[in-house]
Amino acid sequence: MKGIRSSKTGQLIRNIATVISLVWETNARSTALLAILMVVAGLVPAIQLWISKLLLDTLAVIIQGGVKEPDGGVSRLLVLAGVQAGLFFLSGLLATVQNTLRELLAEQVRIQIGVKVL
Repeated sequence: MKGIRSSKTGQLIRNIATVISLVWETNARSTALLAILMVVAGLVPAIQLWISKLLLDTLAVIIQGGVKEPDGGVSRLLVLAGVQAGLFFLSGLLATVQNTLRELLAEQVRIQIGVKVL
């Protein structure tokens, strides 16, 4: 049973390598760009979480009255809220660009497969 499982796993890895090779051969630049976009899009939620923590920390300091700034810390709060809004916009933009690039790349792969079959 263990030999069957490992042979299926090995075949799966070979199949994935073949697919990645085909996609890379079709359009290496778009494939690399898509990979980079996926990494960046994966980092955005962690950054948003960190900014949320900073927002809450700033709000807590403002509520406790421990702010030494003339505006009472409101400017820092507004900057953090602006960064959070920008990250929200960036997240949506990255998702749109990724989906578009993925669709274009899939079409190019379909054409490449058609050419190879002929």
